[in-house]
Amino acid sequence: MKKLAFGALFVGLLSVGAAACGGGSDTPDANINLVDSATGPDAQTTECNLLTNQGCATGEKCTWIDVTDTLGKIGCATDGTVAIGGSCTTGPAGETTGFDNCVGGSYCLGGVCEAICSQAPDSCDPATSTCSSYAGLFDGAPVDLGVCDFLCNPGKQERRSDLAANCGVGAQGTPRGCYGYVWNSSANPRIDYACTPDISDAQVGQTPSPLTPDGNPYLNSCDAGYWPYVNNFAGDVTQVDICLAFCVPGESFQGSTANIGGLVGSGFTCADRGAVTTGTECRFQHIFDGTPDVALNTSGTCMVVGDYLADWDNDTNTPDTGIPSCGTLPQGDENNPDGNLIWGCAPWPAALTGKSGSAQHQMIARKLHQMYEQRSHR
Repeated sequence: MKKLAFGALFVGLLSVGAAACGGGSDTPDANINLVDSATGPDAQTTECNLLTNQGCATGEKCTWIDVTDTLGKIGCATDGTVAIGGSCTTGPAGETTGFDNCVGGSYCLGGVCEAICSQAPDSCDPATSTCSSYAGLFDGAPVDLGVCDFLCNPGKQERRSDLAANCGVGAQGTPRGCYGYVWNSSANPRIDYACTPDISDAQVGQTPSPLTPDGNPYLNSCDAGYWPYVNNFAGDVTQVDICLAFCVPGESFQGSTANIGGLVGSGFTCADRGAVTTGTECRFQHIFDGTPDVALNTSGTCMVVGDYLADWDNDTNTPDTGIPSCGTLPQGDENNPDGNLIWGCAPWPAALTGKSGSAQHQMIARKLHQMYEQRSHR
């Protein structure tokens, strides 16, 4: 199995070997890594065109072939019959066996056939998927290639296109999870989420595993339902990577705190996920996003908010403080810097779809985004 690189997704996050930072544009970087398993194949010479599925004989497809458990190449193999989105399998490693049964132009990732795509521009359907590259996979191709990972809702771990549970479990029960990725824009940071193989058992508060060769967590180094992040922002306290739980949030504010730990009765509260440390709150996922997406109003992250100290008021003359508790904030709209909305304690209004958050909201999202990116790079 291979290490995954979230090419069109996370900006320079969690790369294997040398980390690569993205620039300050909205174009995603192609050097970010996830993990599909423990080892990654080395590339060989390209023999055909993966993106166009050309260069092979009739009845064959251009695909990735696992020559051995650690060595792979691009080459021609017998065409498959499983359509995109269908459950698939890959044969044992070998020149004549180490390929999948997906139709030409797609690849079997985590037991599901996904379309092969280009990263720049992203050739996937933006309504349902996004192009993700995998470290060691498709190496040798003349352009950066990946597969179209399906967009998802991390709170319930649902594939967004059809609400399939567990991101649509692959063939033979292959586990999958909904994990985050970053679009790099220093002015307008954004995080979105896509389905990828679940290769870890690490849950809330635990150390992400496995790690890259240089000690960083991969984007999917936590169990499905969790994602890697730092445990605090305090400058005088050692920061370590831990797994935070996703949750289904509910609005909370001063005088109304029943849903402060997640939407009661949803089955996906922080307590349901095992996140029960004092001070843990379920924050709407838009707190991480400079251009909030209402599609993510059903998703949040469980955080011990007081541990994330920063210059939240953007005033160097005042001491850093933790993220305020939803229980101390009044209800407020996107223009109220002291209201519950911009601190992730309320759903993002549909009327603001596609619009940037307030300056305060973007500042909060930027700080969270930058810390995520910094910890990923180390």
